[in-house]
Amino acid sequence: MKYIALPDKAVRRLSFYLAMEEYIAHNRPGEDCFFMWQVNPTVIFGRNQLMENEINFDYVRSHRIEYYRRKSGGGCVYADFSNIMFSYITDDFNVSFTFDRYLQLIAHTLNKLGVKAVASGRNDITVDGKKVSGNAFYRTSGRSIVHGTMLFDTNLEDLVLSITPNNEKLITKGIESVRKRVTNLKEYLDIDIEEFKRFIRSSLCDHEECLTQKDRNGIPPGRMDIGKQSPLHMDTERLRPCRRNRNTIGNQKRNHQIDEFSRRLFSRRRNRRIFEQISKRSFHTSVCQPHTR
Repeated sequence: MKYIALPDKAVRRLSFYLAMEEYIAHNRPGEDCFFMWQVNPTVIFGRNQLMENEINFDYVRSHRIEYYRRKSGGGCVYADFSNIMFSYITDDFNVSFTFDRYLQLIAHTLNKLGVKAVASGRNDITVDGKKVSGNAFYRTSGRSIVHGTMLFDTNLEDLVLSITPNNEKLITKGIESVRKRVTNLKEYLDIDIEEFKRFIRSSLCDHEECLTQKDRNGIPPGRMDIGKQSPLHMDTERLRPCRRNRNTIGNQKRNHQIDEFSRRLFSRRRNRRIFEQISKRSFHTSVCQPHTR
């Protein structure tokens, strides 16, 4: 497997790395690729989730935590610089096979460090029954992408406060529950995060490619749904921090105009289909007129 490295150590937003996944999938076919990345405090929610139900907006805004929607499914996750994000790009098509192969590979690598990690469920890795990694899947450019978290020393309190509705009882219970179900790898290791990353890199990959500045310039800013819930909009908006879809008078007018346009377009297409059907049945197509109900 090839490790994909960047030519610098700049701190980038999550949107860049998601776009980088797609760039590699499209431009490095035929070989499994892997890279690791870290971001400043960020909440990432799944393709079909309602962000109002997943994010504590008061908390993330007051603490300058960014939030994004990703193309893959799955639940809402929190990442910071003490969490490592893994990205794996492969030609394997089958979702279950890809997940199983990747999770077993990561769990086996952690076991080499003496961490008794196991693949759990469809997309998690656990240690002593506690989750240390959650992963999600999507396809693009005919290839499969698995990406996910690896909790090394993440602030679990920030994790809960960011993705729990702003309710004191729920937050209190949430912190207690998360500490019982989630853990950091630091609790099981005596190495720091940089040494851990070097070990993962050398264990999983047998060669490396460093992206050139031309590659860097070719990575698009990324596209994703912004504040909209329909997957139809997933690739039509630029990837940037999500904002609430405010139901302003301007939005209402635009939505009404779009609805009216869609109604007229559907009506024209319907009339055209009826006309074609009648024309096929009639010997005198020149005098046939479309029926209207």
